[in-house]
Amino acid sequence: MKSTRGRNLLHALPATAALLLIPGGAHAQDITNIPSSDRIPRPSVRQDSYRNQLASEISNGGWKTFLGDLHVHSRGHTFGLVVPNVNRSEVHQAGYLFGFDFLAITNHSTSWSDADEDASLFQYGPGIDGYGQPHYLGMKGSEDYVGPDDIAHTTSFNRLLKLNTNDMGVWHEMILDRYTANPLNSVHVQLNHPKYLNPYFRLPQRSHLWSAEGVAKVRDAIELVEYTSLPSFLEFLRLGFRVAPASNSDLHANFRQAVEFDDNGDNNIFLERANGAWVRPYFEEPGVPRELVWPKIWAHNRTGVALPVGTPWSYESFLTALRNRWVFRTSHPRSSGFFLGGGLPMGTEMELQSTSSIPFTVWATTLDSQPGDETQWKRLEVWSPHSPEQPLYVEEFNDPALLDLKRTFSLMPYESVYVIRLEQVMGTDVVLAPVWITNPLPKPTIAFDNGGSQVQRGLRIPIVGINGVSGSYFVQRANRPDGPQDWRTVKTTTQPFHPFDTTHLPKYSWWRVTDTVQPYAATNTVMLTVTDALDVTLPLPTVPPTEVGTVTLRWRHDVPIRAAYYVSRDNGWNWTKMGEEPVALTTNAWRFKAWQWGDDNVMLKVVNAANPSLFGATTPFPATTEAPAWFPAHVASMVL
Repeated sequence: MKSTRGRNLLHALPATAALLLIPGGAHAQDITNIPSSDRIPRPSVRQDSYRNQLASEISNGGWKTFLGDLHVHSRGHTFGLVVPNVNRSEVHQAGYLFGFDFLAITNHSTSWSDADEDASLFQYGPGIDGYGQPHYLGMKGSEDYVGPDDIAHTTSFNRLLKLNTNDMGVWHEMILDRYTANPLNSVHVQLNHPKYLNPYFRLPQRSHLWSAEGVAKVRDAIELVEYTSLPSFLEFLRLGFRVAPASNSDLHANFRQAVEFDDNGDNNIFLERANGAWVRPYFEEPGVPRELVWPKIWAHNRTGVALPVGTPWSYESFLTALRNRWVFRTSHPRSSGFFLGGGLPMGTEMELQSTSSIPFTVWATTLDSQPGDETQWKRLEVWSPHSPEQPLYVEEFNDPALLDLKRTFSLMPYESVYVIRLEQVMGTDVVLAPVWITNPLPKPTIAFDNGGSQVQRGLRIPIVGINGVSGSYFVQRANRPDGPQDWRTVKTTTQPFHPFDTTHLPKYSWWRVTDTVQPYAATNTVMLTVTDALDVTLPLPTVPPTEVGTVTLRWRHDVPIRAAYYVSRDNGWNWTKMGEEPVALTTNAWRFKAWQWGDDNVMLKVVNAANPSLFGATTPFPATTEAPAWFPAHVASMVL
């Protein structure tokens, strides 16, 4: 693989003076005015950090992950005539003491103050860790208001936008004005709390006003999107953004009274008791992990940043990691993940150099994880934004000792974007930055030879040709006349064509080919019609049936036949005859008493009694054991 984007952090970075965090030292208008009794006490020494090390067996010694929060507010919204505020130094001191690896204070552009303007762009926590790196990175950003009626918010870092506009074009222009290819001198943009299918954000479109180069620069500068759900994240990728997922708290400084009611005016959990105590002793505030206030809620989100082992943890390496999309989100505060795709790290935009499959290696771990704490890994999924209904690839795990995950697999690169999600037993998950492929392989296609999608049984063998498939693949069939459903594999092969034996096919069948590793990477669908087969239908839905325990099957044929009825409980391998029509008909209905067959899946078949090669069959459907109270057990199961 060839990377089309990626900055090498192994080269020397410009030295930058470290600004130590010192309590107090408030700038103008940066005085804490929230009572200390409302705030959770600070520990006397720094708590454990969340840093993990992954993939130590690879050549450069692996990758180290850092976890933090890129969206908190030292000031709150106006409450009466007084704005709630926590001094910036106190917020960073809390972040340092509570173990964050990084924290960004991102006050609103609509209420930007002198204290925000005077604050340091970045600063380090006191002392260094065992690796000789700063314990903590504190940063400044601006949460900017953009889009229709200020609905869309973004955060800018390094070269701040401090924007408040309804014009998305102004936002694009300001990003372009502050963008450089060197991440140390450029603006960096995060899309904040988006809504699924209503994101408000758009990239500029190529036009006489925007060159392809300008569009690419804006897209390159927008690096992160806050993760609200997998469908929302996939939607942004489908819109063309090159974003990695981030998860932040969006905590604001606030007064107790301001959080006494929710948006509907109802009392919330911070309401005061009759004896004067508070229902909860402390409320959420910037710099304090949410799990300290909400210990019984398992999802406490973090943004994760990955760096090659040996790379110094610094503001410069942080900015470079953002530009390279070496970023992930986690809903467990101590869990991290990382992967290589085609030998290149997550976040890479790559160009294929061959038509072979791409190897993926995925790692994940949780700091201080122990057997029995439900942090073991349960599931690995690979998703494409262009196939959002189901994952392309899935692995399930059932190992209580699987605390450190490593999995290797290969996928044919039919998609332009791949997203990996890892789930833990407790329900927490880690979603990793995508990889982008600029020249994906065309998906396989199938077609009947000479348009032979309609044949007469026994007179002609239809052959479907498969184009663009390499290796092993599944030939699959569905046979519901109302559309392709219930796909079943009928053959595994490596041949570029597949002949159909029509001896036992129903009148209508649908066919496709899928990759054996990526069962959802399917070709187009083609329909085959066997002209001398019976047309058999079941009403939908079949469960529950309109009459409890009874399913009605209908059939028809162009010329009269004397029909016989069969049932199978093993997907058509063996059939039991249930009855036969006394006269020849062109159409009829058969009421099958499904409750007598237990909880099995059953298939029904209608056969020409005079010529058994003429038949029609249903796909399997679930029966029921629930018999009508009035129906005697000895009555035959077929009603003509």
